[in-house]
Amino acid sequence: MPSKILYIILLLLLPAVGKAKADDSEQRFATAVAMLRNAPSVTFKYYYEGDRTKIPGTLTIAREKYTLDAGNFRVWYNGSTMWAYAAKSKELSISNPTTEELMESNPFEIMSNYKTYYNLTGIATQGGAMKFTLKPKSRSSSVTQATVILGADDRPKRLAITFSSGQKVAIVITSVKEGKALPASAFVYDSKKYPASETVDLR
Repeated sequence: MPSKILYIILLLLLPAVGKAKADDSEQRFATAVAMLRNAPSVTFKYYYEGDRTKIPGTLTIAREKYTLDAGNFRVWYNGSTMWAYAAKSKELSISNPTTEELMESNPFEIMSNYKTYYNLTGIATQGGAMKFTLKPKSRSSSVTQATVILGADDRPKRLAITFSSGQKVAIVITSVKEGKALPASAFVYDSKKYPASETVDLR
């Protein structure tokens, strides 16, 4: 009889244990997101992998602003306007991107907006790391799935994104550094440093 009672107690506890594990994993993800949202600035050094290419780059985020340097390609976003500059052609495009467009150009926006746009599941991996899968709540999303791996320190290590077009890209992060507040000019295109021979204004 005691064993039957114990069996019933275990059945009652299992859902609660499962929920606790889910809550713990989401808390870890929320910790990583809090760093992105609250730090004065965060700089990521990474490798972009996609279409048989491997491109090193640097991304600096200051809450809703960011700047990206991928060698031949640079992006500045000041919270409302985005400037994208191709160094070889000296072509500049200017736009006021939507949240969805931002998530396409800055993968970390997917993390920052996960509660609004994605359903999150997480599983533990070796060495204290955790792998998260994000699937869009909307069927019309241009992203069909994103995978985020956090290290034992809850810092992003890898982001992989699959788009509705079938294209797949991955960002492998080699370093993460929190920094001080940066001037607003750091997130605005400077025509003197990067002269444009052609400008496409999409605003």
